[in-house]
Amino acid sequence: MMRHFPRFALFATLLTVCSATSVQSHARRATVIRPENIGEAIARVHLIANPDQRFAALEQIETALERDSSHIDDSDVHALAALMSDDSDMVRFAAATAIGLIGPRAAAAAPALQAALPRIECEWGGHNSRAAIIYAFRRIGVTPVERDCPPVDFRAPRH
Repeated sequence: MMRHFPRFALFATLLTVCSATSVQSHARRATVIRPENIGEAIARVHLIANPDQRFAALEQIETALERDSSHIDDSDVHALAALMSDDSDMVRFAAATAIGLIGPRAAAAAPALQAALPRIECEWGGHNSRAAIIYAFRRIGVTPVERDCPPVDFRAPRH
């Protein structure tokens, strides 16, 4: 029994050090965006080539918008609306959420939201941008035009 204790202690120490290092490196990557810099951050998203990195940048913008969206102007709304045509559904999800966080002042984004809706509208399940687009419409006070989707059969397929 005594033989195993040093190994366990070494393992626990390594786990603690690795976890602390991981948290520190993640904290360095996560940037806190000040409210007055949200517009600049939105503009920078358009320069990022990797969709995962665009999504991560938009998540940081969402966090900033949750705290304060008062510095957002029309050009920022248009820049977010432009992201609704992104090929990545994750990016469209995050952009729609950000638009929703701005609220009624983002009503100018309604046409872009409406244009993005058919790309995902009849897909149910999983994590997709449809829910975020509907959320954004509700928050900005605009009713989307939804098409009739075929009913979803949730029963198990019969063989």
